[in-house]
Amino acid sequence: MVLEEMERIAIDERVGPVIVNEATRLPYWRRELSDGWRLDRKKAGLPETLWNRDLRASAITEARDAGANLDDAARVAGHSTKKTTAKVYDRAKLEAARRFQAARIGSRDKPGT
Repeated sequence: MVLEEMERIAIDERVGPVIVNEATRLPYWRRELSDGWRLDRKKAGLPETLWNRDLRASAITEARDAGANLDDAARVAGHSTKKTTAKVYDRAKLEAARRFQAARIGSRDKPGT
């Protein structure tokens, strides 16, 4: 199905990554990808609840935290705009909200507040 869909799109209009089976040079069948992920996850000792897309999110988050350029992160994530990437992976904003919440809660325990 993927190959049929790709044929409908002009080559110069195709965007985004496609995961290709190295043995066949064709896109993975859904079952091949899920079976491979299950084996890799088990060998790595990762929890069964972990999805392969969680690794993508973790990689982008880690790179952004390490100072990776937002444009590069957007390209790797496959987002059409960096605005989407900033919205989804703006961990600084989330951390600020957590600190703010912790300060509010902490002040409630102090006498006279």
